[in-house]
Amino acid sequence: MSERKYLTADQIGVAACPVDEQETTIQVSRDEGVLNIWSSDNTMITKLRKCVEEGPDTWKCWEGSRDADGRVTGYFFSAPRKMLTLRANPIVRDYTDEQRAEMAERMRMMARKDA
Repeated sequence: MSERKYLTADQIGVAACPVDEQETTIQVSRDEGVLNIWSSDNTMITKLRKCVEEGPDTWKCWEGSRDADGRVTGYFFSAPRKMLTLRANPIVRDYTDEQRAEMAERMRMMARKDA
């Protein structure tokens, strides 16, 4: 059996999978303490790519599947089990118009510094 080739964040691309077929599967190994994720959902792949980028020692990724034309249709990700969190309720952020204006101004200032 060949050794698994891990991908860096910049090597993770979009999955060639129709939107109505995109999905994500999460599997947690209790004995091994490992979180395994397979995804063909490009929104989820983007989030997981950021995890790999920000925590390359914690998060690993490798190709999961390809179609008949050789295009990647999904990726596998793994991390320690403790990286999975669940919430009972969504996070709600309720900002005033003034707070939104202040945040917009901060974003404009940051954009100017980067330019």
